[in-house]
Parts: sequence; structure tokens; C-alpha cells
Amino acid sequence: MVRVHKPEETLTVAYAIDPFLSPSTHPGDFTVSVEPLSVRVGRPGGAVAAVVTRAGGERHTLTMSVTGLPCGALATFEPKVVEAGETTELSIAISEKASPGVYPVTVHATAPNGMTARAYLSLTVDDATTHSGIRVRLVPEESTTQPGFLTQTRVTVSTDEPVELSVGGVPPGTRATFSPARLPVGGGACTLWIFTSPSAAPGAYPVVVSAAGAHGRVGEAIFTLTITGWDRP
Repeated sequence: MVRVHKPEETLTVAYAIDPFLSPSTHPGDFTVSVEPLSVRVGRPGGAVAAVVTRAGGERHTLTMSVTGLPCGALATFEPKVVEAGETTELSIAISEKASPGVYPVTVHATAPNGMTARAYLSLTVDDATTHSGIRVRLVPEESTTQPGFLTQTRVTVSTDEPVELSVGGVPPGTRATFSPARLPVGGGACTLWIFTSPSAAPGAYPVVVSAAGAHGRVGEAIFTLTITGWDRP
């Protein structure tokens, strides 16, 4: 659930499971996730998201923190310290000083013994030029696959200038290509192919699809790529 505070536009949050988290089957482990998945905000603006922790075999007192915020952004937790298994609220406030762009933000939940679980958010800060004249639409907007497999989405762009397409936020070792990678004035459609690495860690990854024009304007959409583990007999 997101509670929106004025003045603002829409905030979009996304996260992916940290591939370096300790396995959740080990005693004493814990995990963290953020709800909802997508966030986009204008300047100024802000929203509240739920940070959910889950306990493993042992109970831990967790201290919450955030890294990766742009200058001009402020994050607070209420409460800042929770027991594993509890939920806290993350508030993100964006001031007019924040630069437009897409920022990979990491939420950390740290136990006294140093064990840390992480969840990733894709924070997009808009200004007057972002999404002005360039619109990006994905069909489908999400896909579930396994390591070493291929998935795709159809990208449709409406624009009054030529654009070049790019992606960000794919898992390590994963390859993403567009066919074609450039679209003319008026826009059009292309296919985004995503080839997941055989060693890709399971998790939900927010892949940012961007269409950049020659005059500095950018249109974006988020494709949620979920990688599942192999089922063992």
C-alpha cells in the first residue's frame, strides 16, 4: 500500500532480490522486500512504501537503512529498528533540487552480527522534459523465466523526434537487445529480447526501458523480469 502526500506526482518503486543474500533455508536467516514494485515521482513529491521483513530460524533485531538516493532526496523509516518478521514504513521525499533520472536504491536490513538482507528499488525522478513528447508502452509489462532462457516484450514508442532505445537494471550476465534499437520521428514498435544468464540469481528485477531523443527528452517504462530457480526432483 502506498500513501501519497501532496504536492507530488506518481511515485514508482521496484525491487529485486539481492543475489548475495544468505540462503533463506539456513537457521537465523531473514529476508526483506519492498511493496509496491514501481515508483515514479515529480519534483517535489513523495510517498510511503511498506518494507516487509521475514524471519528464518532465529529472531534478529534489524536496523534499516537506504543507499543510492539522489542528492535532494530524503528517506526515513518508521520505525527504524524492527524485529525480523515485522513491517516498517519507508518514506521517500524528493525536493526540487533532485536531478531527474533513474536511481538504483537499496534498502538494507542489518542484524547486530552484521548479517544484511537487501531489497532493490528503481526510483525515477521526473521533470518537465521527462515523458514530454516521448511515450513508451510495453506488452507484456512482466515476464517469468528461468536462468539460461529467453524472454521478450513488444516496445511501442510515440515520439515527435528520433529516439534510441536502451535498458538498465538487468541481472549480471544477462544480455538485452532491441530489434531495431532506433526508431524514427513518429515512433513505432520494436522487440526487446532478454537472454538470461545460466548463472542468474532468482529474483524480481526491475528492467528500465528508455527511449532517448536527440533533444534530451526521455521516455521510460519498467519491465519486471522474474527469474525462478530450477525445480529439483
